[in-house]
Amino acid sequence: MTQRFAREATESHLANDPAYETGGVHCTGNPREWFVEQQASVAICAARRTDGGCDWYRVEFVPVRSRVGARIRLESRDAGCILPP
Repeated sequence: MTQRFAREATESHLANDPAYETGGVHCTGNPREWFVEQQASVAICAARRTDGGCDWYRVEFVPVRSRVGARIRLESRDAGCILPP
């Protein structure tokens, strides 16, 4: 769920920016320490640019009233399209 939420939030954040292919966003998932999945508070998403390559965005999950919101900022330009595990 966290990975999907981060991807959708990043796609929404970049939706009106013609420099990005919003369908080309993928994000890190929840960490698994000793094979037990933990809830992440941060995800990194790679957003594919229309001119080639990817920029990485940092997605922080923040509480907003009774639900979770996202704070999104550029982490690294032209960082590559393959994210760490």
